[in-house]
Amino acid sequence: MAEHQAAVRAALFIDFDNVFLSLNQIDRRAAKAFAERPAMWLDWFEAGRHATLDSEAAAPRPRRILVRNCYLNPAAFAKQRAFFTRAAFTVVDCPALTARGKNSADILMAMDILDAIQHPTRFDEFLILSSDADFTPVLQRLRAHDRMTSVLTNAVTAAAFREACDFSVDLETFAVEALDLKLDDRRGRPGVVLGNDSQPPASAYEAVRQDAARLLIEEIRRSGVISSQDVFRVFTRIDAFEGSYWFGMGNLKTLLEDLVRTEPALFVEMDGSLPAAIRERTETDPPAAPAPPPPAPAGLSQAPPPLPPKRPPPGPSPANAPGPNGGGAEMARFVDDVYVLIGAPKLPTVVYGRLFQMLAEQLAKGSASPDALLTQAAFAPPKGAGVSRRDASYVIASLADSGAFDGRPNAPDLARRFRDSIRTALANAGHGLDDRGHHLLDDWLSPRFGDAKCLSGNMLNPLNEL
Repeated sequence: MAEHQAAVRAALFIDFDNVFLSLNQIDRRAAKAFAERPAMWLDWFEAGRHATLDSEAAAPRPRRILVRNCYLNPAAFAKQRAFFTRAAFTVVDCPALTARGKNSADILMAMDILDAIQHPTRFDEFLILSSDADFTPVLQRLRAHDRMTSVLTNAVTAAAFREACDFSVDLETFAVEALDLKLDDRRGRPGVVLGNDSQPPASAYEAVRQDAARLLIEEIRRSGVISSQDVFRVFTRIDAFEGSYWFGMGNLKTLLEDLVRTEPALFVEMDGSLPAAIRERTETDPPAAPAPPPPAPAGLSQAPPPLPPKRPPPGPSPANAPGPNGGGAEMARFVDDVYVLIGAPKLPTVVYGRLFQMLAEQLAKGSASPDALLTQAAFAPPKGAGVSRRDASYVIASLADSGAFDGRPNAPDLARRFRDSIRTALANAGHGLDDRGHHLLDDWLSPRFGDAKCLSGNMLNPLNEL
């Protein structure tokens, strides 16, 4: 009989800004997965797979991650914060302390890590998610106390940082193994976002990049040298930056090369093959070199269509409205985010319509008891809405808490009250919706009750099965 191997007691400390911005330079999908799906990569660490990357051990030793601390700038990453609080992390807010956006996350992490050495629970392993070599003395102190350490590294991480830990995971391996990112044959080619098939055309952001170059040089003249990680925060002041894939250039390095051509007063200091800092060009610096042509997004010709309007018109669009099978890709991602944040059922619009219609009919008959409503809702069609008891319970409890069952509401009233309760729950979770989010929520939870589908027993696949 094989001897049972006890789980390793571990403590996890995350420099969110450092990891998110580093992943964003590799692939925007990786940064998004890290920020919005912490449970996924947390399972990877808990399975101990990070400790077997360089080993042929068949069975990795599992971890019990007893401490989960995430340190982030709430001003820059308020929306991402909610995903970590829902995953049972202790989020330590580290607001910017300087004009350049520098915060104290690394100092707070170092103090908390050293305090944890004296914790009554002896942590066998410290997982430090940061590629900042400033943590090298902390790793050495942990080694002196006979604790295992695991860190994230990048292509330019100092050798001493790698040698001071027991297990190191480079960011690209982390993206592939822990974040389930599928890299294709474009891997390693400069100026291309790995596996990105939805990157907008670079030509659509040509005027915006000129504004970005001016903003960057103004910030440098006001605050001094800007690190590559701080560039992200500067660009978030431009409304068009979100979702633009570095203004259509794919990654930070290619964007900076283009900005230097636009604004020759900018100079980019390199650390290996990656940009390390941006400052004002001096007389001793070499002249700006012409930037390479911008990468063409996959599936697009060299004459791409113009950028769509910044503010989408009200109402569902053909690509993103809830269609016969539950909606487009953008809607599916939105619904999945809402489920992760507050647990709202991932049901298609027409299924919600049938549920609200059935509830209204039961209320009209005097069946106002939530238990009675739940029993009816969980019946298979055509007797009820035919949803799971869990999904029906969520909807009924939300409506009951909002007072929606007072009086004799009709189906549109119930849809509106439920939609308002979801909007409030998202705000309470620290994930208030922007204009596009409001449109998506309205499209999803505003069934057309004149549609016969909402009244029939024809079940459709949930959005997450698209």
